[in-house]
Formats: sequence, structure tokens, C-alpha cells
Amino acid sequence: MVAGFAAVFADLVVVSGDPFTDSAVTVWAQEHVSRHLIIQPALAALVVLMWFVLPLVSYRRRDALMVLIPFYGLWIIGMAFYRLTGLPYRDWRPRPDERDHLAAVDGLPRYYVLLAPE
Repeated sequence: MVAGFAAVFADLVVVSGDPFTDSAVTVWAQEHVSRHLIIQPALAALVVLMWFVLPLVSYRRRDALMVLIPFYGLWIIGMAFYRLTGLPYRDWRPRPDERDHLAAVDGLPRYYVLLAPE
């Protein structure tokens, strides 16, 4: 993330080199910078959102960083929101560190309720 902000800063320096020229390179650089300024905060907000959502659906908090990996991040986001929508019908296998906080639902073989830690 720091490297990305450094790249944006370097792009701003290149763009602001000569304010009176309107060359194709300057226009391209301005579009490049504007894309960086939109995408990076959106990715940061997505990572923060996943930081809070993933523990609810049996992922670790550090898995929120996996969102930044192309294509695999989309799979993590899709799986997290699929599990979040099915949270009342929790039927996925719990992580080993979650087993102390689970209670089986009576009459249903594979459904669990995640209890709050004491």
C-alpha cells in the first residue's frame, strides 16, 4: 500500500512538471493518477470491511489481505458474502479454534450456532 502511494506521488510529480503543455503523455499521466486515487482508497475500504466480516464466516482476520490478490481476492469476497447470507444456516466446517465456541442445533445434523467467547 505504501508503494502504491509512493507511485501516486511520483505520478503527481511527473504530471505537474509543466502546466502549460497538453501533450498526450501529460493527459495519460493525469488519467493514470486519477485511477490510482480512486482504486487505492476503494481497495483499502474493502480490506477494512473484510477485516470485520471474515471472522463471522470462519475466516481469519489476516485473510482480509488476500483480497488484494487478483482473482483469488474475488473468490474470497464471494465466499465471504455467500456465507454471510447463509449465516442463519451455518453448515460449513468450523475452524479448529472455533470449535470451543460452537453449539449444535438440535434436530439438524450439520448446523451450528457460534457462541460469543466468554
